[in-house]
Amino acid sequence: MNEQLAIDLFNIGAIRFDGPFRFKIHERHPDFPLSPNKVDLRTPDNGGNLTSELAVAIAWEMWKKAIIARARFDLVVGLPKAGEPFAKIVAQCAHKPLPLKMRKEELPSGQRCIGKIISGNYHPGQNVLVLDDVFSQGSTKVEGAARIEEAGLRVAAIIAAVDREEGGSEYLQELGYRILWIYELSWLFKFYCRIGKISQRQMEESLAYSQLAKKIFLQNLT
Repeated sequence: MNEQLAIDLFNIGAIRFDGPFRFKIHERHPDFPLSPNKVDLRTPDNGGNLTSELAVAIAWEMWKKAIIARARFDLVVGLPKAGEPFAKIVAQCAHKPLPLKMRKEELPSGQRCIGKIISGNYHPGQNVLVLDDVFSQGSTKVEGAARIEEAGLRVAAIIAAVDREEGGSEYLQELGYRILWIYELSWLFKFYCRIGKISQRQMEESLAYSQLAKKIFLQNLT
């Protein structure tokens, strides 16, 4: 694990423990407990604090994960919008074409979903490396992978910076997708506690929340 990167992410507020925070799961389950922690790996142009230097560092770790896993891919796509900065850098590292672009479409209800690939040069049958910031429940990744496959492409692997360990990675694996990540959130909890960034109580509360979120998500799949 890249400990210095984990420290840098904490120091800029990309990983926070000053909750409570509300997520997508609360849209479906309004009574679900609020999260004591938050992972926000968006760049300033997308409303976050992630610096360009840290975006490069995350993308480099993603590239290394792909190499170690021997993921063979022809193209890169970042899921909008959090994954897009990482895709540009990984494509450069891998000497691949500019990343494919995806967009979000408005549904009648006002919700958003990932739409089709709207730009980029590709050919049916090519393998695509998919990048995003976190694994939570996996719905965004499933939508994105479906659009990629509808275009005649194949998903080589899906890489996220952080697995929140709330059931999404297991769900995606059950669907047949290859899943990779830089950090498991439980590792970050324990690491931050060990170096004095958070208290024992904050670590235990965060671990308990992840376990509860995963339990409810997996129960709803059955």
